[in-house]
Parts: sequence; structure tokens; C-alpha cells
Amino acid sequence: MPRLNPTPEDSELDFGRAQLKNCEYPGRVLIMGLSALGDAAVQGYALTGRSPSSRNRVFVPTDNYGRDIKVAAPNMSEQEMSEVENAELIYYTAMSDRDGIYVASNGAQTAPVLERIDDGCGLARAVRLTPTISGVDLSKYEPDAPNFTPRITGAINIKPSLRDGAAIDFGISIVRKSKVSEVAKHSTYTADLRDFIPGAGYGIQTYAENGDPLPSFEQAPYAFRLGETAAETASSIWQVLNRDTRVAVVVRHIELKYEGLEYSTVHEA
Repeated sequence: MPRLNPTPEDSELDFGRAQLKNCEYPGRVLIMGLSALGDAAVQGYALTGRSPSSRNRVFVPTDNYGRDIKVAAPNMSEQEMSEVENAELIYYTAMSDRDGIYVASNGAQTAPVLERIDDGCGLARAVRLTPTISGVDLSKYEPDAPNFTPRITGAINIKPSLRDGAAIDFGISIVRKSKVSEVAKHSTYTADLRDFIPGAGYGIQTYAENGDPLPSFEQAPYAFRLGETAAETASSIWQVLNRDTRVAVVVRHIELKYEGLEYSTVHEA
């Protein structure tokens, strides 16, 4: 399983930021790492969109005492959202946590991945064990032909560290469709967050660029510089996204010592 470099050079961090900035349409973006002060794990998730339904979305605090973050339409009821074509691919819980385990994703896999990790699985196995719900196999790419959008998932598990100072498991997963068949290609990149230099993060996205059909993101996660606060990182991500397609950004900081949470969101006005 590939390991991420916890000490990327400044040039790598700058290159990753430039890469995202130069991407006309990255789809959904997941960025995770260690805050610039070294005191918090960071999970950031961004939405971009081209169609009216994709652009009419915001991040809403919901279950789990408001700690879960759901993607929703601001002017639609649950019933109205359920009637939108491909609703299950547009509206979903993007962030959730339980007992020191923090998961973010671009789809309905968030909850089952969290459950599997809580049962003792690593991220790679947790993604492979996600179930089929309403006819959709959550262990594969999305069934939105001809794009076949990859599923991206990130997890940070600080539970062992809170208990006895053990490793802080950090992982980013992407599941793509094979270029030559219907087979799902699983790639998971891992690290120990304790080894990260402050401000080091890694990002992954669903699409390599704009197109029709949309080409899947094929490379390994890229380095990305993180800020001191959730608001600083959210603003940094927002500023590099294409103004014509950016929709929303949410970032959460997870204090490593006390497990306090801080959220910051940015939405298109």
C-alpha cells in the first residue's frame, strides 16, 4: 500500500496548490493533513458543479449533535431532493465521526466506512467492505455513465493516540473504473499523522479536468499547504477553485490533544 511522504518540500506544496488552481473542473476535492500550528488534524472537502442541481448545494450540520456535515439543496425539502435525478449521488453525508474516527467522502460510503473502521478495519479494507444500498454498490465507482465518477474517501483515526499515544492512522482512498473494463480499481494511500510537518496536507479529486465524458483523476494525492485555522484553510481552498464552477468548501479541525472540533464553511453567494 503506497505511503504518503509526511515531509513534503515547499516546492511540492506550492505545486499542488497550483495544480488545483489550474484545473478547470476538479469535481469533488478532498484535502487532509496537519494544521500549520501542528495542533489539529485537518479534513477539507470541496464541491464544484456545472449543472443547476450540482451548483444548488450547501453544507449543512445535521445528525451526531451537529457534527455530521450533509450536502443539501438550500431551498428544497428532503422529499424534493429525493426526486432529483441521481439524488443519491448529489445529496449525502460528506463528513461524520465516532469515537475518535473521522471520515469524509463524496458519497453514501461515509457512514459504512466509519462503521467498518470502528470495527477494526483499516481504510482500504473498510472501503472494499461497503455494502450495496438501493442497488448501488458503494465499494465501486459511481454508476453515472459515461463519467463513472470515482469515489474518494479520507479517514483519520486518532482513537489509539488518545488512549496510549499510538499511531494516528491517516488514509486517502480513491476507487476508479478501469479504462478497459467494468472492474473497480482501488488505491489507498496511508501515513502516520504524527510524522507530518505542520502545514502539510494531501489532496485528491474526482476529475483530472473538464471534459465530456469527464476524465477520472488518475494520479496519486498531491501535496497541499494547510493554514493555522479551519477558516484559513477553507479560504485557501476556495481561492484556488475555478470561480465559474466552485460551489462550497467545508473544513474541520480536530484538536489532537482534546479532540475539540472547529468547522468553517464557504459557499458561493
